[in-house]
Amino acid sequence: IPLEACIWGALQVQQDMSIKFEINVIVPCLVSDHELDYILPYVHDVIVRTNETFQTQQLAKEFAKEEAESKNQRSGIDISHAIAPFMSTSGMFSSSNNTICCNVGIMISTPRACIRSNAIAKVPAVQFLCFDLTSLTEKVFGFTEDEAANFMEPFIQKHILAANPFKSLDRNGVGSMIKSAITLARDEKPGMMMMGCGTACTDGKSIRFLADAGINVVTVDVKSIPL
Repeated sequence: IPLEACIWGALQVQQDMSIKFEINVIVPCLVSDHELDYILPYVHDVIVRTNETFQTQQLAKEFAKEEAESKNQRSGIDISHAIAPFMSTSGMFSSSNNTICCNVGIMISTPRACIRSNAIAKVPAVQFLCFDLTSLTEKVFGFTEDEAANFMEPFIQKHILAANPFKSLDRNGVGSMIKSAITLARDEKPGMMMMGCGTACTDGKSIRFLADAGINVVTVDVKSIPL
């Protein structure tokens, strides 16, 4: 439902504002490239079905409008001009007038997904990777962000860790793994879009490291951005 709602909303805004744009669809929590054999057909089906349903409803609105305008005229309404924008040359329904372009990517949130990033990138339908810094940090260190709050301060004070890895990327561990994963993926698909997300993406040093590692875009919750 969230994916359908996202596509539907994008189609509505695109139609109302007469603009064209793209949305990124991210498949989360992948551990094996073989999962994509089952997930991608479903994602594709949702995208196509939502586009087609939207177009059908727009056609129905055109029919209703035409009927209302013609209710005081003779019976036998000529609706050919109302249907025309929705018909292809073959006479089949076409959604070419207002479709939404969806880029499908994979959320890399497990160490195994990092190691297998080349196999994931090899799948033709996968257009970008997004590295979940928080999830990767939890799995590499073996403790959650909430658990870390109980002992992180003395760890930093005693120089066990240079900084809280959830707020400033652990460049030697998690960062190194991400960098290797990017290299593996781009060996299969040169120029592939790479994204990063998580609280650490609000840290300047982390952003610089990610940019040097090959990350093109970072995203964060707006509430996490320091003012």
